[in-house]
Amino acid sequence: MEEINEEQKNIRELQGELREKIEAIDLECEELREETMM
Repeated sequence: MEEINEEQKNIRELQGELREKIEAIDLECEELREETMM
């Protein structure tokens, strides 16, 4: 059971990192969109 908990913790950490990266990409896209509109 220990191994499964460890796996789940790793997956959660990865999901958190991915979420942060996706948010950063979304922000960049938004900025690019605004620049293009000018």
